[in-house]
Amino acid sequence: MKNYMKKIIIGLFAFAFFFVGTNAFASGPFNGQSGDCPSIAIGNYTTGAGIGDGEYRCWTRSSVSAGAGDTINVVMWYHNNTNNNLTNVRGTLSQSTSGPANSYSFTGTMKSDQGNTTLGTVNLNLTSSQTLTYSSVHWMKDKQAIDADADSALPFGQSPSIMKNGGEIRLGDVPPGWNDYGELLIVFKVGSTAQTCKDSSANNNGGALPCTYDTKTPTGTISTNPSTCTIPQGSSSCTTTITWNTVNPVGVS
Repeated sequence: MKNYMKKIIIGLFAFAFFFVGTNAFASGPFNGQSGDCPSIAIGNYTTGAGIGDGEYRCWTRSSVSAGAGDTINVVMWYHNNTNNNLTNVRGTLSQSTSGPANSYSFTGTMKSDQGNTTLGTVNLNLTSSQTLTYSSVHWMKDKQAIDADADSALPFGQSPSIMKNGGEIRLGDVPPGWNDYGELLIVFKVGSTAQTCKDSSANNNGGALPCTYDTKTPTGTISTNPSTCTIPQGSSSCTTTITWNTVNPVGVS
């Protein structure tokens, strides 16, 4: 399941428009034209704050607040600002701290053989000290993908975990013009709302739900015929001993 703004953000625009957001436009081989969205922005998917909140569905916020369990989206917008192909394009997003912390900042950079552009920095403010976990990255490589609200397959066989801990994602070449702008959407999860098993008799007491227990099966034969059962002296009933064999806990291979 995708935890991001799909079906909320649609085509950012189908033509050049004039819009200035809260972030200063980047300079260099990427972005900086009058029709560009802010180069980097942040939104709280859980509350909806900042998710495609600007004109033409651009993202405009440079900071949002969140609590434990919220899903956070950071968007990096890129557009070739030259008259020639930008080759060997890469995107990276650095995180200020590994946490736990009360706030985080993210700085985005787009790179190419022709030069790099620092997109800017956005901030996340939390209601309490929390961890922040990288979830996934989603790529809309061009105008057609954005208009169709469709993810593009990551090139070069890259894993969606590639941008974890500031890793670079390779995007290939980006031609100039208004048909080849694109965006990277990076998803994070704040803290954890998972409940734990609280049964001291369970194998995973204190671990993630569901609780798991040993399954036992009897071994040997239990006699039900009194004629084959020896009644101990002074007893009026037969005593039968059953030996139990412990097998793998339920849910554990």
